[in-house]
Amino acid sequence: MSWLLGTTPTATVRTLTPCTLRYVADPESFLREHPDVALHMAVTLARRVDSLARYLADIKNQFRDRADHLGMIDK
Repeated sequence: MSWLLGTTPTATVRTLTPCTLRYVADPESFLREHPDVALHMAVTLARRVDSLARYLADIKNQFRDRADHLGMIDK
């Protein structure tokens, strides 16, 4: 995500079991050469955005009658 947004990475990966990870030095070239990975990444990001939007809509609905900061979620 940091590559897509042009930001510094902020995540740390910790595993519960031994794992093999890959480092991609040039993400743009890698994704151009492996469109299946790019599609998988796009679907994963879309699911995360959808989950967040549903969560925020639910919170907005729960607190719609509040006059305090919780009632201003969509403002």
